[in-house]
Amino acid sequence: AQAVARGLQEAYQADTTALLDATKVEFLTALHALADRDYADDEQLLVFFSGHGYFDERIRRGYLALKDSLPLEDDPLFQSYVSHEDVRVLLERLDCNHVLLVVDSCFSGTLDPMVAMGSGARPIDGGGIIPKDEYIQRKLRYRTRRYITAGGKEYVPDGRPGQHSPFARQFLAALRTFGGSD
Repeated sequence: AQAVARGLQEAYQADTTALLDATKVEFLTALHALADRDYADDEQLLVFFSGHGYFDERIRRGYLALKDSLPLEDDPLFQSYVSHEDVRVLLERLDCNHVLLVVDSCFSGTLDPMVAMGSGARPIDGGGIIPKDEYIQRKLRYRTRRYITAGGKEYVPDGRPGQHSPFARQFLAALRTFGGSD
């Protein structure tokens, strides 16, 4: 998370706030504070979560684990966790027109089980590909909510101790190359 904040500051001159080792109350307080902000029409918000996640097969709901989340055997109802649904609803209702939520945790794909897998290709305009800048400007006209997750309904690798996860490493590479050819 710290590396992503630095990358956003250095490459994009973005204002960032890093919330490290947050408790459930601190995390939810920070998300709720986003609703108190005034957003310009063209402003974009990125929320990046890196940590542990779980999935409750009984009710088919994913959760984020925070600093004060209890072991699963002590919290069978996930009361010390934050559900993906709560995060998604909070972000969907913000007055910010463009929100991107990036989740680097196990079971992060259960954030939105209805997202269809796409090819990632940009639409064709006439006989060729739309230039990236034009494509982005077209999309910024609409209110958007996007999610990028480290995996689906599965465990994802943490990577080597003391290093970034494989997902975070690729995300940082995308930031540094301004998305590359994508």
